[in-house]
Amino acid sequence: MDGLDAWNAARIGKQQDSDAARIRKKQDSDADTFPITDGSLEDILRDLPRGATVIDVGCDGWSTHAMAHSVGRCDLVHIGADLGSQPPDGQPSGTTYIEIPGDGEMFADQVADLAISRHC
Repeated sequence: MDGLDAWNAARIGKQQDSDAARIRKKQDSDADTFPITDGSLEDILRDLPRGATVIDVGCDGWSTHAMAHSVGRCDLVHIGADLGSQPPDGQPSGTTYIEIPGDGEMFADQVADLAISRHC
């Protein structure tokens, strides 16, 4: 098991504990939705290994990049992905944009440490 595998295993254990607590809270509150919160995404971004790659599917607004910077993770490599041939307005410097083909073919042959799909 390499370092990333060990990190993932530890993160999954923490996430399962956290998910179980959130599920109990949801059941107690009888809420209609069960979204990942910005607070939990901030925690995930903080816990990534130094220099980790984040792919943000549906990157309009580049909010994940902004969130990472707001929690001090300027070392992360950001790849935005969306259906348009041009990146959404406001692409931050140092980020990469890739187009998701409409035919459903694989759009990235890179491996990311974290894949996020928001605003989709």
